[in-house]
Amino acid sequence: METPTPPDEMNSEPVGRQGSEDKEEDQKTILEENVEDPTQSKDIDSRVEDLGEKSSTGTAAEANSKPGANVKDSWGIFKGDFLDILGNGNLLKKIVKIGKGARPKADQLVALRTRGWLEDGTEIDNHESITICLGDGDAVGAWDIAVAMMEPGEKAIVISAPQFAYGEDGRPPDVPPNSLIKFEIELLEVADAPELKNLSTEERCHTADQKREQGNKCFARGDFPNAISLYRRAISFIEDLHPTAKDERDKVIEMKIKCYNNLAAAQLKMEAYDAALKTCNSALSLDPNSVKALFRKGKVLANQLKLDEAIATMKKALLLEPANKTIHQELSKVTNKFNKERNEERERYQKMVGDMANIKDVPVEEATQKSQGLSRWILLGSAALVAITGILIAVLLMQ
Repeated sequence: METPTPPDEMNSEPVGRQGSEDKEEDQKTILEENVEDPTQSKDIDSRVEDLGEKSSTGTAAEANSKPGANVKDSWGIFKGDFLDILGNGNLLKKIVKIGKGARPKADQLVALRTRGWLEDGTEIDNHESITICLGDGDAVGAWDIAVAMMEPGEKAIVISAPQFAYGEDGRPPDVPPNSLIKFEIELLEVADAPELKNLSTEERCHTADQKREQGNKCFARGDFPNAISLYRRAISFIEDLHPTAKDERDKVIEMKIKCYNNLAAAQLKMEAYDAALKTCNSALSLDPNSVKALFRKGKVLANQLKLDEAIATMKKALLLEPANKTIHQELSKVTNKFNKERNEERERYQKMVGDMANIKDVPVEEATQKSQGLSRWILLGSAALVAITGILIAVLLMQ
């Protein structure tokens, strides 16, 4: 399965865990969608039980060659002292150091000390201090959920199924696909996030870009709903910014256009065409010559079957970047579809006209004769009806 390409690249649009800076817009579009593997939907408990059974019945070499073969010994899941947070075995938590104080709330800033391990013992995500905004998509879901249940100073072991960590695609190059991960998390500090009005233009643009990059990571692994949420969150930091200084104004406009284009890319993947069209128009209101916005608007219009408008929009994008292969390919595809539909419509019209031309007119003399014969029968019938009526009346009078 191919990894979806970041929406900052000129690709069609379903990006991932590895966020990136904007690249050349004419790179090849990757259209492959993520397909869920039903064999990878087991919860932690059943998965570890399977691994435990295999390691106890097979040879040592076979057991050690299987991911998670040492989970029973090193992670202590079978000891039963883990809290099953979600009740389905997919997210487990065990307190190893008690904290004190109020638990953090969504949108607060939390400072964490973290360590992580894969099933084979490989260490990942080691941070002496990392600050995230809780519930804002800054980290994997396991952190957001578990930290919301912790008190300042608390340290906990959290074992996460792939869907609350790095998913079925993993995080190349250090996290393999579908990885079960053990985290050690310590909540160092909790603080309220500063209000937007108290942030400088530079700080708001920086925060918006961070959220956009988080959205790109979600996009890369095919998590388009969360990508959309993060792109909208990014826009919220700068939407009402209208600085007067030219340098600041240009920077804000550039960041807005990036966020709008990324959002449109994710909306396209979700087939939310009306929303994507509105987003593209928002980007074009800031820069009518944004090639990415024009290209994606053309794709939206094509999916709405407004093929003539789609062709005109893509031609404008192509005029701005004549060497862009992706636009050439998409324009050719839409043009071929438009021509095919027009030819089919022409054939239907010609067939209809041909069928009408084959209808033979009835000769005038034949029609006249039929009309005269019908009139005679009507006259005879009327006369007979009058005679019968007269006889009936006479009989009644004689009585």
